[in-house]
Amino acid sequence: MTNLSGHYEKVDERLQAIMVGVRVALEPEKLRVAERLAHHGEYGEALYAIAWLVVEEDARVSAPVLTEIVALSREMGTEKDLPLDLLTKRAT
Repeated sequence: MTNLSGHYEKVDERLQAIMVGVRVALEPEKLRVAERLAHHGEYGEALYAIAWLVVEEDARVSAPVLTEIVALSREMGTEKDLPLDLLTKRAT
C-alpha cells in the first residue's frame, strides 16, 4: 500500500507557497475560495481558482509563482484546465 499522505503534504505546501505569492497581488477575500478548497483537500480546484483569479484580475505576480502554478498543475494532470492567458501572462 502506498502512503499518499506525504505526497498530499507536499502538494499542500506548494499550494500554500503559491497562495503567499499571489496574496500580494490579490485582495484577501478573492483568495478565500481557494483557501477553503485547499483546506478540504481539493488541491486541483484550488489551483484552478487561483489561476483564473490571476488572469481575471490581471494580477501582477512573479515569474517563479507563475512557473510553479503551471508546474504543479502539470504534475496534478490539470494543466489543460488552466486559462490560456495564464500561460502567456507576463510576470512582474
